Amino acid sequence: MRKGVALTDPSKKMVMDIGGTGYLTFRQLQALPTDPDALLKKLSGDAKNVEASRVTEVVVENLGAILDDATLLPDLSAALYRATAKLPGVRVVDHVKDAAGRQGVGLTFDDAPKGYAWVFDSSSLVYLGTTKSALLGIGVADKTGEVPVSSS
Repeated sequence: MRKGVALTDPSKKMVMDIGGTGYLTFRQLQALPTDPDALLKKLSGDAKNVEASRVTEVVVENLGAILDDATLLPDLSAALYRATAKLPGVRVVDHVKDAAGRQGVGLTFDDAPKGYAWVFDSSSLVYLGTTKSALLGIGVADKTGEVPVSSS
């Protein structure tokens, strides 16, 4: 399940609450803070009504929901990694494979399903995906529904 933001009119309103299912638009991603502490505060917004033991779980879900798309915004990606490092129960795991079989370094969390980790290239630290999914490529298209032009 992906967590995201739902806005009634994203073209006119840039104030958002993190919660519910869905995807963030590029403008919503751009509006997220790039300071790790401010980002954690924003992403923990919908955790105010959950028990204290689940707050980190909610934040991790929110971080994971935007990690794939944040790759397009280097400052936001850096803030995500720095924010994640501040969470309790985060551990680095060596020799982890993403769903496509690419080996890298992983980040896992307390209460994550057994064997689940975010996977990063060991040399470049580029986000590859998770042990359950793989990010095989990203790109930008001019219009919704268009396939990005290959750079190769």
